[in-house]
Amino acid sequence: MDCPRIAVFHLVRQQNNISLFKNFIQSYLRFESGSDHQLIIIFKGFSEPSEIEAYTELLVNIPHIKFEVSDQGFDITAYDKASRHFFGQYDYYCFLNSHSIILASEWLGKLVTEIEKPNVGMVGATGSYQSHRGSARFFLIILSALQFSLFSLFKNELSFRAKLLEIKSISQHLMFLTHFTQFPNPHLRTNGFLIRPRDMVNSLRNKIKTKKDAYIYESGKSGLSNYIVNQGLKLVVVGQNGKGYNVDEWKNSQVYVDREQENLLISDNMTRRYAQKNNEERQNLKNMCWSPVALYIKPHHWRKVIRAKHNERMIKEQQRALMEYNNEKREVIIYGAGELGDFFQNWIQINTKSLTISAFIDARLRGNRDGIPILPPSSLEKTMTIDIILISSKAYYDEIYRTLIDAGVPSQKII
Repeated sequence: MDCPRIAVFHLVRQQNNISLFKNFIQSYLRFESGSDHQLIIIFKGFSEPSEIEAYTELLVNIPHIKFEVSDQGFDITAYDKASRHFFGQYDYYCFLNSHSIILASEWLGKLVTEIEKPNVGMVGATGSYQSHRGSARFFLIILSALQFSLFSLFKNELSFRAKLLEIKSISQHLMFLTHFTQFPNPHLRTNGFLIRPRDMVNSLRNKIKTKKDAYIYESGKSGLSNYIVNQGLKLVVVGQNGKGYNVDEWKNSQVYVDREQENLLISDNMTRRYAQKNNEERQNLKNMCWSPVALYIKPHHWRKVIRAKHNERMIKEQQRALMEYNNEKREVIIYGAGELGDFFQNWIQINTKSLTISAFIDARLRGNRDGIPILPPSSLEKTMTIDIILISSKAYYDEIYRTLIDAGVPSQKII
């Protein structure tokens, strides 16, 4: 029997640091794939040929096809364009995002072996039971949302416009939750997965316009995994050991967010995020992936939604400000080493090319994070030569900003 024709797509985004691509190529060269294939590099958002030169130099001895797309949309948008462009030329598509690192030999062969078994529709390196709506019954979520909305209307400290914005945020999020089934919501994550081209193309019935659309496509009722299941086909996670795991085996497969993930075949930013967490943070992530967690049934759940919406607007403004320096070598200090500081660290390292994080400043935390020192506020005077100070606290933004100004930091350095 002839070997299947396989296209392995790897996504490269212009806004990412080239170190991500170097990490992928090193792993690609290190481990035999175990199956003949055509490597296709999707270059997303590159406007000039000169921008691609550094990447093509790394590919000089690697047979590949170059496929360019605009920066419009998300990873899935690029996958959709590639799927349609190469449709009819391959028997299987394998998609690897920008953060992918291959961890074992025969990685592709192991995926192919499982998808060719009877009644298997899609295989992947990772899967999860997580549902964005949690494990609560939906009528309880609706009741909680209505109660919180009424509470917002009668809050005297809010203006009428602020009340309407809160209610709008709640209703929008409630509509988003309708797209998901109750936990458990088994789905393969949309990285490191192998699929038949017709299923990839047919599953993309709706345009991916927002990040929420991407979440719905990955794990929603109308998403990719449910499209496969609704055909009466199975979803299979493939471990580094070459074994295929059915849905009821995922939780204890030691593949994704389980123990040390020692059976993981292809890593990405999410698997590495889990690996870097402490035991308590790991347990929280495990609960979200593998255990029933009742969400959106208490007031603090909706307060978090509103706060997240407000923070989202501020974070986007800060990201835009940082990107203005993306082509200049600048040192950054992140003021605030909490969860938002962790977010900005990852975002800067992944999405910027010339910004370097020199330190964190935090009033409570000490030590270091990934080799970056966490300094007390008293160290601020020693950092006056730093180009950018990024405030990573929404609750105390104004207070920290005033502290920095009073310490003599020029306002143009503060983001």
